[in-house]
Amino acid sequence: MRVRIRAAGLDEAARVLEIMHLAFGEYRGKLYPESGALGETLADVRSGIAGGGAFLAFVDEAIAGCARYRVFSDHVYGERIGVLPAFRGCGIAAALTGAIETSARKHGILRVQVKVRASIPSNLKLYQKLGYRVLGREPYPI
Repeated sequence: MRVRIRAAGLDEAARVLEIMHLAFGEYRGKLYPESGALGETLADVRSGIAGGGAFLAFVDEAIAGCARYRVFSDHVYGERIGVLPAFRGCGIAAALTGAIETSARKHGILRVQVKVRASIPSNLKLYQKLGYRVLGREPYPI
């Protein structure tokens, strides 16, 4: 199994949107409020890519996941990091997060932030395993 991460441009926004919806689809009807990823439009994805960038993940030649990031003056925010269910547990989320971290360094920024829902503890464990720490807790906006 060969994992490959590559940047996705604005011309691939529809593909990023499709993969994101598939990756977050298991949460439809299970989270309240529902994941914002499921309601995003092509315009939202294009805006996200324009504000930073996006990545697509592949296992061999099969698409396995995607992620976006936004660049701010003091940090890079990793968002919509999603892996298709068939490829979970293969290091894809870690590879996508690593690509975001590399992009941050290319922008001269050393801090990367992500947000996870407390109702999905496996995501919190994943990022803690990658060296992230909890900086705060906020109620999810309704």
